[in-house]
Amino acid sequence: MFIPTYQQAKQIAETNDQFYMKHDIVNDIDVSHFGYKLPGFMDFAQPLGHDNVDAFEMRGISYDHSTGLHSLMLRKFFSLNQTKGYMLDDLKSKKILYAQDKIDGSLVRFMNINGEIVAKTKNSFQGIHCDIANSLVKNNPILAEQLMQSFEQRKAFIFEMVSPDNKIVIDYGDVTQLSLIQVRDEETGAYEDIRSYTNKGIMNASNMVSGINTWDDVMTFQQDVKDVEGLVLTLEDGSLVKAKTVWYDDMHDCVWEGNKTNKKLLKMCVNATIDDAVSMLSVDDPSREHMDTVYTKYSQYVAA
Repeated sequence: MFIPTYQQAKQIAETNDQFYMKHDIVNDIDVSHFGYKLPGFMDFAQPLGHDNVDAFEMRGISYDHSTGLHSLMLRKFFSLNQTKGYMLDDLKSKKILYAQDKIDGSLVRFMNINGEIVAKTKNSFQGIHCDIANSLVKNNPILAEQLMQSFEQRKAFIFEMVSPDNKIVIDYGDVTQLSLIQVRDEETGAYEDIRSYTNKGIMNASNMVSGINTWDDVMTFQQDVKDVEGLVLTLEDGSLVKAKTVWYDDMHDCVWEGNKTNKKLLKMCVNATIDDAVSMLSVDDPSREHMDTVYTKYSQYVAA
């Protein structure tokens, strides 16, 4: 598993315009971190045009220039049937080890910068997401102690954070919490079996989904389950795959991205998700009437 040095990450950002580098001064320390815009698969696989360097870690990797240490986020991975290597034909021979609920929150990890625990999202050390995460650790000394131990062990504890102040699509009510979703070895990048953390309590690593053992199970879940974003699958080779539900894709695309074309609305009629979308719109949203009209005409056509 390739982990770029700072100089390699910098070269990727300077050479391939789909990646970028940011600098922040955090607790008087110079920290560099990296992200991406809209790269394709080959931008990740060969960002410099050859096989010696890849960019799958350029999804928030950070470098503390006072220590020379890097801090990982999640290695870039894709959705089922999204791109090369993730098509069902590519994956169907691989065993699914376990499935997790793909929590619809914000990805957060913590770093030890100049002796202080600091929250970081993929893109920043600032903003409401970091403020909430820092507050959660400040008010939980046991979690803070576990994080300090993880820094010493060079383990990356990666969380998904949900909060009513941070709602995306799924409504988690008044809950504000961090859920541990992955643990990685900072030096090798290897993922640990998250199931060994399930009963740790304070880490809230309890988002396992039972009954997902085959690829047929995955596709049935995608089609039938509502009110969840989807699954993250860990395969026998240690790789990760996303499998989003049809319901979530429709809600995100129509309600939050504003894609209310007739083609999209008809697709949602077929998927039986349009009622959910209408219910999420404000009562004075001008598109409610049009969506109701499309659904009525579709229902009349099917009944004819």
